[in-house]
Amino acid sequence: MTITSRAVKGTSLSFDEMDENFRDLRFDTNIDRVLQNGNTTARSLSVGDLTVTGTITADYRPGEIIEMVTGHADGRTLVGQAGSYTLQNVTAAQALTETHTSIGLDINYIPPAGTKTVLYESQFQVRYADADPILSFKATWDGNDLEPSRSTFRVSAAGNHQLIYNLSVAIEVNASSVDIPKARIGSWTTAKTLSWTGRDYNSLYEGSLHTTNNYDGAGTDIFICPMLKITAIA
Repeated sequence: MTITSRAVKGTSLSFDEMDENFRDLRFDTNIDRVLQNGNTTARSLSVGDLTVTGTITADYRPGEIIEMVTGHADGRTLVGQAGSYTLQNVTAAQALTETHTSIGLDINYIPPAGTKTVLYESQFQVRYADADPILSFKATWDGNDLEPSRSTFRVSAAGNHQLIYNLSVAIEVNASSVDIPKARIGSWTTAKTLSWTGRDYNSLYEGSLHTTNNYDGAGTDIFICPMLKITAIA
């Protein structure tokens, strides 16, 4: 696209020259022609603030993090690429029973397009109720147990045990060989509930979650809000 100007020419423009200018302005203003501007090789563009309306399709490198959503389970809302997620509102200590029960870190999640692995992680406080607590934990996907997530907490020596406990499970998405108990699932394009659950061994080996004792030089019990993190990986 080359515009002929009167100032450069030094004389009045002919009708043909004006027609050509109008043609250039009307038909030659696509991005490729604008960047070329008479040069058959130049293709450079510097952009400051850019607003795009519509859907952007990205190609991710293997292993690249597509998104990460994380927060404490205090009722807050997390925003991801596929929607918003309101977390549970955990406000007090939780006494476990002999039946697996949610520990307050459920989320109805949809991974972004291009996700190959979803890493589901949790962090929460564990403390004794009985002197020798034995606690078991696992994650579920859409109500199905994920076997690689299973763990048992026990400190064999009797005492007042308490610590921050971390759990995680890697879920393969669009697996070539689907096996949900092994955390290898098929298509995941709608909201599925991820949940961490826990239980006591029995009534003689009980523990408590989301609270600690002897904090900050005192004997005070304080509430510790649990946290979850989900990472979508290409």
